[in-house]
Amino acid sequence: MIDWIDWGKIIYLKQLVKRIFLKDVVLKAVQHSVQQSSTLAESSGGVPLNRIVFGLWG
Repeated sequence: MIDWIDWGKIIYLKQLVKRIFLKDVVLKAVQHSVQQSSTLAESSGGVPLNRIVFGLWG
């Protein structure tokens, strides 16, 4: 018989890995778009987007 505590751990670990993976993928995508748009924002005198983004993710 399967111990329910072990099942809980497995499910928790799966969710944790999924969250970390998604956060990593999203961060990379955001960083890429931020690098492109932050140069535009800085050249036009706006607030650099990476400060806003990393404030949200921090």
